[in-house]
Amino acid sequence: MTSLLSYRVRKLVAQANCPACGQTIINGGGGIAFAISTFACGAEFVIANNEIAVSKPCPSGSHVAAAALNREAAADAAKAGVV
Repeated sequence: MTSLLSYRVRKLVAQANCPACGQTIINGGGGIAFAISTFACGAEFVIANNEIAVSKPCPSGSHVAAAALNREAAADAAKAGVV
């Protein structure tokens, strides 16, 4: 195990909130060369190939994109006098 890997394991285990959206951790833990953290949003981060990797992505990016599209549509409707 490399010392960088041990820092990555410790970094992942120390996360109390999803790094993408801030939702709280619901399950997590690790050992010498492995760690896993699952968050309330459904995101899951693991150690894979000696790096922190996403095994289940946080859906927040999609929610942000949908909110932006809704705002754009509302602005277009307001500009057209529909709303």
